[in-house]
Amino acid sequence: MTDKNNEFLGAKVPQEWINQFEKLAQQSGRSVTELVRDALAQYIGIDASSSKVVSQLEQVQIELKLLRQKIAEMELYKTQIRELSVRLAAVEQSRGKERSQFLSPNSLSFSQSSLIKSETEEDEDYEDEPDEVLTDFLP
Repeated sequence: MTDKNNEFLGAKVPQEWINQFEKLAQQSGRSVTELVRDALAQYIGIDASSSKVVSQLEQVQIELKLLRQKIAEMELYKTQIRELSVRLAAVEQSRGKERSQFLSPNSLSFSQSSLIKSETEEDEDYEDEPDEVLTDFLP
């Protein structure tokens, strides 16, 4: 039960009672209000556990509502992520096409045969004489 459904009831009691309620509240981990409410309910014959269950049910309903809101937000985020993934894929695809145009065989300034020719010329230099290998790198 929430406080919005309850009215305030006041009573003048001895300080000893107040001290006793505060001590019991600390020991039980509950508020003084809950203890007084339970004591009054027991005195007049109302099942205090049912009001406690109602209070817990209301709390669960509030938490359930919050969880549903968070799920809705997460679904929105999922949709946004999917949309961004599609956009990213499109951008990557268009950038891939641009790169392939720069590296296409028609745009290269040298041919494969010229590469092979230059490699064989370098190899021929090392095959001249065995003693040149030792002197080629000296100043």
